Amino acid sequence: MIDITKYYSKIKEGFEPFKYQREVAEAILNGENVILQAPTGAGKTLASTMPYIIANEEGMNFPKKLIYSTPRRTLVNSLYSDILDEIKKGDFTKEYDVTIQTGEKKEDRYFNGDIIFTTFDQSLSSALSMPISLSNRLGNINVGAFLSSYLIFDEFHLFDLSGSYTTTVLLLEKLKDKVPFCVMTATISEEKINALADKLDARVIRADSSEYLADIVTQQGKERRIFTKDNSLDAEEIVKLHNQIEGQSKKSIVMCNRVENAQQIYEDINKLVNKEDGIETLLIHSRFLDEDRKRKEKQIKKLFAKDNDDSNVILVSTQVIEVGIDITSDIMHTEISAIDSFLQRIGRCARYRNQTGKVYVYDVLNEGDNKYLPYDDEVTLKTFSALQEIDGEVLTSELSQQIIDRVYSEETDVDAVANEKVDCSSDEFIKESWKLPDKDRFNNLIRNVIACSIVISPWVYDNCSPYNYQSLSISPGTLRSKVAEIAKETDDWLVKKVIERDDDSDFKYTYGETTADEIYPNNLYILNPDYFGYNLETGLVFDGTGKKFDPLPISNQEPDYDNTYKEESYLQHIESMNKEVPELEREMSYAIELIKDEFDLSADDFRDIVEFTIWAHDLGKLQEEWQLAHKRDEYDFIAHAERKSKPPSHAAESFWIVLELLEDFIFDYLENEGKIVDIIGKAMISHHSLNLNRTDKYTISTTVKKHLLNINADFFTEKDLTQFINKRADRLLLSLSVGEDISDEIRVRSINQYLFYFVLVRILRLADQRATKKLNQDNI
Repeated sequence: MIDITKYYSKIKEGFEPFKYQREVAEAILNGENVILQAPTGAGKTLASTMPYIIANEEGMNFPKKLIYSTPRRTLVNSLYSDILDEIKKGDFTKEYDVTIQTGEKKEDRYFNGDIIFTTFDQSLSSALSMPISLSNRLGNINVGAFLSSYLIFDEFHLFDLSGSYTTTVLLLEKLKDKVPFCVMTATISEEKINALADKLDARVIRADSSEYLADIVTQQGKERRIFTKDNSLDAEEIVKLHNQIEGQSKKSIVMCNRVENAQQIYEDINKLVNKEDGIETLLIHSRFLDEDRKRKEKQIKKLFAKDNDDSNVILVSTQVIEVGIDITSDIMHTEISAIDSFLQRIGRCARYRNQTGKVYVYDVLNEGDNKYLPYDDEVTLKTFSALQEIDGEVLTSELSQQIIDRVYSEETDVDAVANEKVDCSSDEFIKESWKLPDKDRFNNLIRNVIACSIVISPWVYDNCSPYNYQSLSISPGTLRSKVAEIAKETDDWLVKKVIERDDDSDFKYTYGETTADEIYPNNLYILNPDYFGYNLETGLVFDGTGKKFDPLPISNQEPDYDNTYKEESYLQHIESMNKEVPELEREMSYAIELIKDEFDLSADDFRDIVEFTIWAHDLGKLQEEWQLAHKRDEYDFIAHAERKSKPPSHAAESFWIVLELLEDFIFDYLENEGKIVDIIGKAMISHHSLNLNRTDKYTISTTVKKHLLNINADFFTEKDLTQFINKRADRLLLSLSVGEDISDEIRVRSINQYLFYFVLVRILRLADQRATKKLNQDNI
């Protein structure tokens, strides 16, 4: 019997886990998947992450990687800091690498960490082989990490019903017997949680019921009283009520639905507040670069901390602080939103034990159709109506759940529509995405983002990845209007679209000048810093007075593939790759065990498959034209060297060269089934580009075959495998006079086959990437 209390007390001495925290740990460690509903501030982040720590401390067969997905970047930053601190305090026997990955904070784009905090669009796009923070050509590199991780999806009620909610449910349904997961929410209707539990065969733990709440000390004695207003937010009223807060500490938060509203209210408040008043004002929203938002978040967490009794501050914010950030206030002013969002917001008011707070709810500043965007009009109005009926009352957990169930009734039909979409949607999109990744499907499968990404820079040279720069999201409509306005005053270039090649050549990016009418969502654009800039306090500006964007740290950039490779022999390359394999196998050991069971492989068999794949994946580089395209000083046959001319493609050719020998290896040496041939073949072909389906003509000298016979004994662990390959070296196809269509040669179909492929291709590509980086570290 595992002592769960022992591990909690490592983080906080003498702490006894709450009843629901213990149940979550017991369920997940017992092989169950969990749907957890718990109120804000109840410690559900720790409840979901502790099973991972416990399992790995106890040496259990459990994923060595945790991917924690949330809807908000601010929540990612906050949770990352909190969990990192708690793990450090825990003094555990293992060292856990805690990382963070968002669109603006690209610190772990390859999901290399042990515990990765990320947004759901980052994790889901990675799971579907179209990661939004990587180029198309790297699309298959993170799927293996996702499929070998313990998955946590937090604040699940905020997932986009038209995309990410359905995609996540169907993905987890497909993987429920392969990966452990925990889905968490603070607010969800009875109808939806029951449908979710049935779909995923998951255990529901409801920590918001009286049975559990009595045990959660952070929920005891706190009180939030609701006051509804007929008018919209008013700066004078906000300042007046702020000054009426009793005591030395005065903390007010103003929550707006849109960035423009937050900017307006912030300016209006600043006009009313003098420095002599001692009131500090802060503004935070989604249009700040990560480093600046992080600075603001740190300041906010300090000023609105539970134990800060000396603050006099008004914070104006959008949804970016709606979930997860550990702060509290005396008063909250908020524009009305959907009940899910509203309950999350007020979690930043009177957040802690025995605190009392007031929540003032207003109509929105906007007018016209769809004035309540980004929220559904009907749901928002029903929420407002329900809150008006309890005007002046304390909003309890029980009353909150009643409002949720009332708002999401059959009349509103939102939950019913969501459940019907899940039930009626096919999960074939998963395998379709794996077979033919396409980022254009992002809107339908993950979320309907009406935004594009921008990089402000005077020049991004060809062959350098634009994904290596800081970026910012903006509405295409806003960008179009600003570009059109500036274009009237200048003939200079304003915007360039990033054009990415998707073939077997080295990375190539080009940049084509575009007009305002040609700006679309989900594209990446380069903006001229003479006309666009970035201000540390206000964000993006359109007068060229701000600064340009900086590159990401070298350690987190995509390879430039520029011509500066050091010379490396073929044997050195595959040997250096092999040295990277143990760590990659460790991180994916849970999935590897599933693969071995499914495909009847021993540990030695799996090692032989990995070694064979590494040995064969670059055989196409041994063709005469490829070798002649590089400068060779030391070695006869190289895998890397300074380039003299553009080399021919090699990935698909490698597969064609070794196909017959590969079949012998699987059928005769391993005595296994042909589907593994397809899996290895797909990994080899797609180790540079995901959608190759043809080989070019090539010629390899017989001297190459003799060279391989000499080096094989130095590479393969199993001498019997060396002898087997050397005896059948005549099966290598050394020439091809015309191009060949290979699309019918590769057939990966089932979930288990894809699991094997994605684990193998991650090992192959990251081993290649890490080994090559070490080779060229003086040049990077």
